[in-house]
Amino acid sequence: MRLVCLLIATAIVAGAQPSPPADELLLDGAVYVLQIRDVAVLREVAELPAMFGKLTGGAVTLAMYPGEKSIVVLDVAGNRTVVPSRGFTTEGPNKLASASHYQEAKRTAAEGSVAWAYVDTTLLGPALKNADPMDALLNGPWKELLRGSHWMSAALKIDGKKLRLQAVSDGHGEARSVLPNLAVPRELGAASLWRDLGHSALLPHSSGGVLAENFLEIFFTGRNLGEEVFGKLQPEVRLVVARQEWNPKIGTPEVQYPAAALVFRADAGEDFGEVMEEAWQKAVGLTNFTRGQQALPGLILDRQTYGGVTFTYGAFSARNEKDREQLPVRFNLRPAIVHSGPYVILSTTAELARDLIDAVNREDGRSPKSGGNTVLEVTDPAGIAELLTVDKRAMVRQSVLEKGKKPAEAAAEVDQMIAWARKVKRARLSIDGCTAQLDMELN
Repeated sequence: MRLVCLLIATAIVAGAQPSPPADELLLDGAVYVLQIRDVAVLREVAELPAMFGKLTGGAVTLAMYPGEKSIVVLDVAGNRTVVPSRGFTTEGPNKLASASHYQEAKRTAAEGSVAWAYVDTTLLGPALKNADPMDALLNGPWKELLRGSHWMSAALKIDGKKLRLQAVSDGHGEARSVLPNLAVPRELGAASLWRDLGHSALLPHSSGGVLAENFLEIFFTGRNLGEEVFGKLQPEVRLVVARQEWNPKIGTPEVQYPAAALVFRADAGEDFGEVMEEAWQKAVGLTNFTRGQQALPGLILDRQTYGGVTFTYGAFSARNEKDREQLPVRFNLRPAIVHSGPYVILSTTAELARDLIDAVNREDGRSPKSGGNTVLEVTDPAGIAELLTVDKRAMVRQSVLEKGKKPAEAAAEVDQMIAWARKVKRARLSIDGCTAQLDMELN
């Protein structure tokens, strides 16, 4: 993600001038080398805003390759003096232009790119491990692809207010197809994924992963998680994120979260839906028991029928809350589980569950699929900016308390996120095999 932001930010500042051939820049010695001690090179480069703030024109060529230290090679055509030079490396065994992987990656760069990047993916190491089940679900395939690769290249093209970033790797990825994204009211973004959950490592190999696996086995009554639980889910998985509407009879939380839901399709959907509901109710019961030990309110479970579907949901009572305009953060959650036909829906709110019942009822089983294992769409950046604005005070406070940042610094970071969200009109990321493409339109 930092690579994406770096390329886009550089291109916006640099303008849409064509990039000169990278090998010429490297061979004639017009290359600046920044030696970074940390392997997280991209993070270090992204934290050099002063450098990129001075760019007034030209194109940027980035490269990274191993040596005694992790190294970033940066060339700024037309304005080279802004780069703090720490040495040159155009001669010797580590000469980048003669590296076979670099030459192979360079051949994938699209003509007319305003920015191009080459990354030696063998340096990424720990960054490609799955941190948690959600990370594995969303990012597992491309991380697995890069773990088996040597390089990745990315090229950015600009056409007016439209940006296209295309990344290619030499890893081996299989071609897949995904279902169309689901559309709901107040939607902020959606994703459609192809994930073979029965054979995926959703749980990290750590003490936390082992504990989570033990709890899941309890929730699913000792069933084999690979064959009898995740293996029952079809590989098409969809994620929906939407803004919430607050019931005036209940109130509004001080910190507002968007609602989110996962939509699965399962073999023997009705029977497996009951298995999922039993596990879900056990998880809610354990949560309520734990909160009760801490003298905290618990979720009250109930059932409702909508669109011909009866489903279970939970909610916190607001009876004893005095300030209905500053409710605790727990009131963002009204979790629900829906199982109807082949669909199983896990939602953070009952309202989004109802919207998704409408969405899947409209869906034609013959809906055409699109190529790829991941399609991610940001459909309402303005809504994201509005939500960030509402939560700015809480985000600044959290950054100060947890990260030790000064209030002004934390506020500036939030303002920057809001500004970026307001600049974007829409964005779409698709990943297919060893190729990824990000299309973005600016306001």
